[in-house]
Amino acid sequence: MLQIQEPPKVSAQNSSFNHALWALPFRSFFLSAALASIVALLLWLAKLTTGFSFASNGLNPIVWHIHEMTFGFAVLVAVGFILTAVQTWTGIPSITGRPVALLLALWFSVRLCFWFNSQITIYLGLSLQAIWWIAVISIFSKIVFAAKNKRNYLFIPILLMLAICQSAIVLLDINQYANYSLHIAKFSVLLFSLLVTIIGGRIIPMFTANGIQSPAAKPIEWLEKTILPLSIISFVGYLVDSQHLITSALLIILSIVHGIRMSKWQGLKTFKVPLLWSLHVAYLFMVLGLLFLGLSIQDLFISISSAMHLITIGTIGLMIFSMMSRVSLGHTGRKLITNPLVNISFVLLVISAITRVLLAELGFVHYAWTFSTICWTIAAVIFLVCYRRILTSPRL
Repeated sequence: MLQIQEPPKVSAQNSSFNHALWALPFRSFFLSAALASIVALLLWLAKLTTGFSFASNGLNPIVWHIHEMTFGFAVLVAVGFILTAVQTWTGIPSITGRPVALLLALWFSVRLCFWFNSQITIYLGLSLQAIWWIAVISIFSKIVFAAKNKRNYLFIPILLMLAICQSAIVLLDINQYANYSLHIAKFSVLLFSLLVTIIGGRIIPMFTANGIQSPAAKPIEWLEKTILPLSIISFVGYLVDSQHLITSALLIILSIVHGIRMSKWQGLKTFKVPLLWSLHVAYLFMVLGLLFLGLSIQDLFISISSAMHLITIGTIGLMIFSMMSRVSLGHTGRKLITNPLVNISFVLLVISAITRVLLAELGFVHYAWTFSTICWTIAAVIFLVCYRRILTSPRL
């Protein structure tokens, strides 16, 4: 497990930012993201089942849902992880104290704007979000460039593309181009899965080898050199023409390559260790999601929406909660042993993904929305209950 030494306490005049919550970005970002996912999903479920209405001149409800779960929840966790891990990757201290608090305050202001969802607040939120992105990318870039940490330069264009996609999603939808906005939103999900490909490929085999006390699986050289460019080509192909047969074939091939990759990671030996099997299952959902997305383009088996939810809930959701649990324990000096409730939350997220897809495909759409949201919400509440004290207490 990567161990990150938290910085020493700051002087008395800065005592308001001396709380453990601001020690490194992962602490406050993880708690806030889990809370935001609950709010966003409950608002979405209210829209679907009770007649609750968003402002008529704000974002389209479907666009709003994808936007808030991708950029309100997932991106905040990814940034919290990256701005924390960069300290270990480079040996250069990351931000702490006041800058962390200011970034979170800016993010929270953006959430309020999008939750209110009127045209005025949408434009305000987009402006504030642009400032947030500039700050995040600048902080990360400064650290990796100072350390000449070339291995992690690739996160900069990914973060930049996510920032551009977010602006495009909002501007297209607010100007009545909802279909184009939804297309960019789906591309953003695939772009986020690129982070899973990179980070998961690094940590899952390493964590597994350490956890089961077995030699790490030797990577397949040609595959590791191929998987990133193949992912980029496939996702750009989806962006350019999501209905083309070549795009379908590329996504299916990419799914097979991911499957070969994870088959070497000894996943079947991890089912007694929740912090490990959850990562393997999350990666498996990406294999299935890409496969079914490729097939759905040809109107085979399941809808594009269901294929996307295999990735958004099964891959991104489960991997995020698994990594938040692991990082919250390891980086605060605690043993990597989860509370039984946390183990239940992983199971709930798996159920959330499966029911969202299976019930919808069987025609029980409202049950799919409701049951999936309930499972996710309970999982997020469990995270908040189990990790609030850990993330707000000093490192052991």
